[in-house]
Amino acid sequence: MSSDLSKTIKQVLSDESDVHQATAPFQSEFPYERDEEAQVTRREFCNFLFLTSSTLLIGSAGFAAGLMHLPDDSLFVAVLSNTSSAPSARIADDIVRAVIGVPRVAAAPRDVALSADERTAMLGRYSLVQPDGSRREVSLVEQDGHIALSIPGQPPMVLLRQDGSVFTVRGQTATRVFFEMNGGRVAGFILDRGSRPLPARRIP
Repeated sequence: MSSDLSKTIKQVLSDESDVHQATAPFQSEFPYERDEEAQVTRREFCNFLFLTSSTLLIGSAGFAAGLMHLPDDSLFVAVLSNTSSAPSARIADDIVRAVIGVPRVAAAPRDVALSADERTAMLGRYSLVQPDGSRREVSLVEQDGHIALSIPGQPPMVLLRQDGSVFTVRGQTATRVFFEMNGGRVAGFILDRGSRPLPARRIP
């Protein structure tokens, strides 16, 4: 870990500094777009460091970690895993909820209809980054009026639109898929199953 990054992490954990300024060197690595004026919380930043760069604090690829810090409750939870696909962040969140007595409320996902043109703009082959850094070809296909993510060796993941370009997966409400549009069609997406967000780009 670089000394500058180490100092940044310590600063974020120890004081009330401007987190937006502290995270400036890492803005290009954020998995989701943010308003330039937005401030990220210390919790979001810590989760970002752990979930997008497992090598920073653990020292070896193939690991995943989730970190939760609630200063007002004097609570600090860290979940480490030696499996990169493990939902460490969700487990950490569940532990925190159990300790402070805030249950997770399950809400039925929305299913906002897609027009024929919208579905057509999403269809195609994509190169999906795997947790180990390799790439795998996947497809977005049409299935009964929905779009489904087809990953070889796995059942199709039927996508349900929640709002704009944000989708969830039928039967997997913790999974989120974020689409990126370019020139009237989808250029790529991010598959977030609760551990490490995995980006995918369209294959020409």
